Amino acid sequence: MAMVEVLINRDCLETILMIAKNAYPKETLLLLRGKIGRGLVKIEEILFLPPRYVGFDAVSFDPYRLPIDFSIVGIVHSHPSGDLKPSLEDLNADFGSIMMIVGYPFDSKRDVAVYDYDGRRLKLRVID
Repeated sequence: MAMVEVLINRDCLETILMIAKNAYPKETLLLLRGKIGRGLVKIEEILFLPPRYVGFDAVSFDPYRLPIDFSIVGIVHSHPSGDLKPSLEDLNADFGSIMMIVGYPFDSKRDVAVYDYDGRRLKLRVID
């Protein structure tokens, strides 16, 4: 079943935006932990990971250094340019089921987009 909607609690989203804003103008990369079921992804936590490279236009990590964790539903990374569209590299770096992109100025939900790895934009709903 295709994913159709992503839920994230407000605190989690605000933390992601704050991390991206504090890292600006460099990119950030975090893992998203949660649950998937019936076309719905619920993001419950973010996880920090040791980056292998952090720059102004890219960030990467070594997936072999991570523990096996089936609760990881995807990744979130920032686009300091503000562009919320995934690049070809983004779409080919699939990890989990979804990819969230946060773009400059990192202020609110309007600066966030979520995609599946086929490039389809998914609905994002912020919950309390």
